[in-house]
Amino acid sequence: GFLAWMLDGPASDYTVLLPEAGEPRRAILDTSTKEHSAEPDAHPSDTRPFDRTAYEAEFRTLTEGVVGAGDQDRFLAAAAALPELRATDLDELFPAVDTEAVRAYDETLPEGLF
Repeated sequence: GFLAWMLDGPASDYTVLLPEAGEPRRAILDTSTKEHSAEPDAHPSDTRPFDRTAYEAEFRTLTEGVVGAGDQDRFLAAAAALPELRATDLDELFPAVDTEAVRAYDETLPEGLF
């Protein structure tokens, strides 16, 4: 899915395990996702956490060709200053996306559920 692609790149795969027959249903809050969501340096593959420089490099790699360098810079600066951001600055957390690049990539994907 899109979130897995954003986290780990185009070759990523994200599998949601469903309960076996007779097992109780679990909410997302009952999974390790809840535990890791409070850890700002947790990585979905449970590898050692990235440092800030590595996170920024990963962000730039994943947004290359989709988000311009200026918008990448603005987003990273806003993210670094998050505790001090004013309400009027929150738009910097939403970089402009090249919708044509996303559309072109989407056309290369196999037909899916949605």
